Amino acid sequence: MYNDELKLISYTTSKDGIGNTITVPVYTNVLCKVRDVGSAEFYGAANTQLRPEIKFVIHKLEYS
Repeated sequence: MYNDELKLISYTTSKDGIGNTITVPVYTNVLCKVRDVGSAEFYGAANTQLRPEIKFVIHKLEYS
């Protein structure tokens, strides 16, 4: 069951009043499940100096 909430962040670019390009964050709240990281994921990430502790599972219809 998707009991937890996760905030996804994407970025768009737009122009300000004088024509400068600015990056604007866009936040989307989605429901998710919190799971432990598996051993294959943990050791795979360790090769790139990352130390994952948890993973989030979201429904594919929520992700765009």
